[in-house]
Amino acid sequence: MLRLHELSWGSKRLSKEFGCTRNTVRRYLRDGGAAPFKQPARRSAFDGLDDWLRAVRQEKSTPIIAALDPWLREKLGLISQKTKLAEAIRYTLALARPDTLP
Repeated sequence: MLRLHELSWGSKRLSKEFGCTRNTVRRYLRDGGAAPFKQPARRSAFDGLDDWLRAVRQEKSTPIIAALDPWLREKLGLISQKTKLAEAIRYTLALARPDTLP
């Protein structure tokens, strides 16, 4: 398209030839070729609240996990350590430690 534009093809003729709008042709010529797609930064309702959310989650989950801790440790001793269930129990027990929260 750039080469044809250099040969004096107008944006109207280029748009007909390539089957796209004139605005698309103009943008392509202005950018000097195809511009890479830039995904817009999307804001979330929770932006900036990471520390607060982590503190609330820890505050609410720690007593529950502490209450389940003896039962989970008992069950962990009864099952094979290579299973997904054992992995999930170990992960849950690790959540009781504040330094391991994701």
